[in-house]
Amino acid sequence: MLIPFKLIRHRIRKMQSFVNYIFLEVICKAPKLKEHYPDFTLDMVKVDFYKDFLKNHGNLLDTLSAIYQIVQGLPGQDIKTLRRAVSVNNQIRELCIGIHQPVTYYELSRINKGLSDCIRKFCSNLYQNATLKSTSQKKYPTLKDYYKNIVGCDTTCHCCGLDRISNRYNSIRSPFDHFLPQSLYPFTTLNTHNLVPTCEHCNRYKHDKDTLFIQKPGRAGKERIKAFYPFRHDIPEIRIKIKVQGNCDLEKIQPQDIDMQIDCNDHPQELSNWKRLYDIDTRYKAECCSPNMKNNLEQYRMIKQGGMPHNEIINILKSATIIQYT
Repeated sequence: MLIPFKLIRHRIRKMQSFVNYIFLEVICKAPKLKEHYPDFTLDMVKVDFYKDFLKNHGNLLDTLSAIYQIVQGLPGQDIKTLRRAVSVNNQIRELCIGIHQPVTYYELSRINKGLSDCIRKFCSNLYQNATLKSTSQKKYPTLKDYYKNIVGCDTTCHCCGLDRISNRYNSIRSPFDHFLPQSLYPFTTLNTHNLVPTCEHCNRYKHDKDTLFIQKPGRAGKERIKAFYPFRHDIPEIRIKIKVQGNCDLEKIQPQDIDMQIDCNDHPQELSNWKRLYDIDTRYKAECCSPNMKNNLEQYRMIKQGGMPHNEIINILKSATIIQYT
C-alpha cells in the first residue's frame, strides 16, 4: 500500500456487525438453542434491523438455515474455531502486522466441507446480491455510496501510484479489492478495513494472491509475512531510485536497461510483500519506458548537464509525473 486510505464512519459497517451478530450470537450457539429452536427462524434474531434485512433477502436466510443445522452437531472445539474465524479474521490491522493467525476456508473445510461451502456462499451472496444491487432498497447501506465517501475527489490508485481510479463524480466506480482475499479468508467480505478502492491493473495483478502467507523457497509449506495495513495512520517512507544503464538511447529504452532500487528501511518485509502483490518492479520499469517518463528522463539528463543539483531537478520534474523520485 503506497498511500494509506483514511477510515471513515459509514452505515456499511452495519453489515459487518450483522455478520458478527448472526454468527456469534445465533449460529455458534446452535447446540444450546436447538432444544427450543430446532430450525433457524427469524424469532432468534433480536435486532430489528438484522431481522428486517433477512426478511428482504431470502437467499441469505436459506443459507443460514443450512449452516445452523450443521453447527448443531459440531463439538465444542470446532465451534471455537468458527468463533475465532469470525472475530480474528476481522481484526485486519492485527493480521497485517502479524499479531494474530487467521482462519482459512481450508481449516473450516477440515471441520466440515458443507459448513465451509455454505459460509462461502453466504459471504458471496451478502456481497454480490444484497449490498451491491440497487434493489437492496435505500434503507440498506450500499458499497457504491461507501466508495464515493472514501474516495472523494481522489483519482490516483493508492496501491501503485501509477494508474487512475474513479472518483465520487464518475458514474461507474473502480473495483474494491479485498486486501485479505475473500476466497481464502471467511467473514472478511464486508469489513471496511478490508475493502480497498483500487485501479483495474492492481485488481488484476493482485487477484487472489495470499496477503499473509508466501510459499517457502525450495520447501513445502508457507511462511507468514507482514503487510502494509491499508488504513494505517502513518505514511511509509518508500524511496525509489532509478538508474539508466550507460549511455542508453532513451528513445529505445527497455526494462532491462533500468536499474531500480525500492527501499523502506522501517518496513522491509511489508515492502517486499507490497512489491509481490502488485508486481511493482515490473510495472514501474514498464512505466519508465512510457513516452512521458522518457521525456522526464531526457529532461533530467539535459538539466543535469547544466550543473543544477539533483534535488532541484527532482522538484521540477515531480509536478510532471505521478511517480515520486529520490
